[in-house]
Amino acid sequence: MTVRASHGAASARARASVRETDARDIRNISCAMSRRRFARACAVACAALATRARARADDFVRVASPNGFARGCEAFVFAGFNAYAFPELGGEMGVDAMFGVDHGDGRGRRAARSALDSAREGGMNAARTWAFSVNAMRPTWVRDERGRLRHDEAFLRGLDWIVEEIARRDMVVVLALADHWHTVSEFLTECAGDAEAPAREFYASSACRELYKWHAGVILRRYADEPAVAAWNLINEPRCRGCEDELQEWIEDAATFVKSIASKQLVTIGSEGFYSRDARNVDANPASWASTTGQDFVRNHAPDVIDFAAIHLWRDNWAVYSTAARFDAEGFGLRWLDAHEADARDVLRKPLVIEEFGAAPGGVRALARSGQGRQGQLRRTSLRDERGVVDYYRSILSRVRRSIVDEDRGYIRGALFWGLFPESMRSAVDRWDPYAVYPSDAAFAHAARFASSTERLARARASCNESVVKKK
Repeated sequence: MTVRASHGAASARARASVRETDARDIRNISCAMSRRRFARACAVACAALATRARARADDFVRVASPNGFARGCEAFVFAGFNAYAFPELGGEMGVDAMFGVDHGDGRGRRAARSALDSAREGGMNAARTWAFSVNAMRPTWVRDERGRLRHDEAFLRGLDWIVEEIARRDMVVVLALADHWHTVSEFLTECAGDAEAPAREFYASSACRELYKWHAGVILRRYADEPAVAAWNLINEPRCRGCEDELQEWIEDAATFVKSIASKQLVTIGSEGFYSRDARNVDANPASWASTTGQDFVRNHAPDVIDFAAIHLWRDNWAVYSTAARFDAEGFGLRWLDAHEADARDVLRKPLVIEEFGAAPGGVRALARSGQGRQGQLRRTSLRDERGVVDYYRSILSRVRRSIVDEDRGYIRGALFWGLFPESMRSAVDRWDPYAVYPSDAAFAHAARFASSTERLARARASCNESVVKKK
């Protein structure tokens, strides 16, 4: 594999050191030269620094056309996985880690490296993970002895490590800055004094917005110059029932803030992509409840500060919550993709990425029987159930590939399955995450074939004469 020397969190820090050295050298020159000679030297030094900046910019994923990404001289397609547990593995957390697995003494890092190696060898080029903790025993931030909030150093250390490991493999990562299901309650505890306060408070309150920006700012400044960080999610799966306008204002404010710090990286929301009641494609929703979440796919993704559209696809989860509707689980996924691709092409004029999709062995029936997720129960599945997962992966990824091949009308430019775990965690994770995938699984092999095929397509479309097309 090709590893770019400019990638990696360590290389970002090295580049900062180079810039400091450049500044010292220029000051030394000024003392020894006449003003004219110094001006000439400054011009040469500034040109050299600008060249370095351009080289770094070429390593970032960018929007190259209304329906495509590029990185360097190649077209880019997101082909990979979600890996929300990996920062904990990188932080080598002990028995208080998720799933009760002790990652200390290098065990977590060895396991993560093995899974990442399998993914990269399979052709995968992208991961998505959390820039926050979802572990109640290890919150994202704590108060120090003076009562000030500070981030958990072990978590930050783990996040640094996983970003660097992804960079070493010439892969990229999408980092989500917050999450409706976990961090909103953390925010509300601090900014509203009540973890159970309405979601409206999180999106509308100035105190909550400032707390979000404090947290996001810490993470953004850490990786703003890291090409391995391809994009930011503002928040995973936002919800604001009855407060659609507040959510929209928050999206635009948060995206502007992210762009003010991390201007080289892409921004999207992180939402499922539900349609509001008045949307033209509202019938694509899994059921009527989806139109009450506060989301509106087109409106949410329309602002210029949102670089690309992203959706999630949860056939089985959403079917569990749609028992009052006649839910066609098999046909739903393809209709969902068709509707969002049409809006990305005809209305938004932005690339579309499926940031989450997955299938539970046994499908919705298995989830419904055990109570969402079979949590705490050992997963036992038949070969037929496992084949059902593979068939679903094949159906979704084949649809995505057809879009990628269509350079004119195709707007889907990536898919990330949920979720990758190291083989060594199988017995623990299977009790909690019915969508978990491991490198030895047939679903993983199918995702790898998809990734390899998209990588070949991207190389075939390589061009260094490409210019970024501004969105309308």
